[in-house]
Amino acid sequence: MAPSPLTAAWRVTFKYTVAQLQHKAEHYLNVNPSGEASGYDTQPWTGFAPVGVSTLEAEFFAKIAPFYKSTDTTFDSWELWNRTGTIWNFVSGGAASVGPSGAGAAQAANGYCISGKMNGGRRMNRFIYEGSFGTAQKVSSYAGISAASQALVDYYFNPGNTAVDASAFAWFSSKDEWNPTRWLAVVIDTNEKLRRVRGLK
Repeated sequence: MAPSPLTAAWRVTFKYTVAQLQHKAEHYLNVNPSGEASGYDTQPWTGFAPVGVSTLEAEFFAKIAPFYKSTDTTFDSWELWNRTGTIWNFVSGGAASVGPSGAGAAQAANGYCISGKMNGGRRMNRFIYEGSFGTAQKVSSYAGISAASQALVDYYFNPGNTAVDASAFAWFSSKDEWNPTRWLAVVIDTNEKLRRVRGLK
């Protein structure tokens, strides 16, 4: 299958640092001008209401907070970017308003993948890195994952029907602007690129 074209013109990026290595979670979306702090509101999928882009970081960081410990991790910032041709231009940003709330230490080079599908039947995966995720595993039963994992899975794919207007399920898209439709599994495993960066291979 050919790579998907990049048609999305906007993205919001959330940055966090684990053991001195910064990670970023990028999300494509559509926006409309507004009077809120970022200058833009989300353009949500059917069934959800617009929210200010500057408010999205609190929901994202709150959902990943249980997987990170404040002694080795900081939640840093959010940034809104707009694409013109092949160039991404910074539009707005700010500091994170939520911090880590977990008790488990960071696991170097570990990755947490939330696997799902988008309209059109193609795979859509979301990732966070180096949290306290546990041992390598794949779980496709919603009842078989922890409450913290359920909340994060719902944030992206909403199998538990708990998504709110600030949840990514309400507004994020693939790079060619397809919306998320259903969750498949949580996969925890090492990340080979991070293993190289950390000098573990």
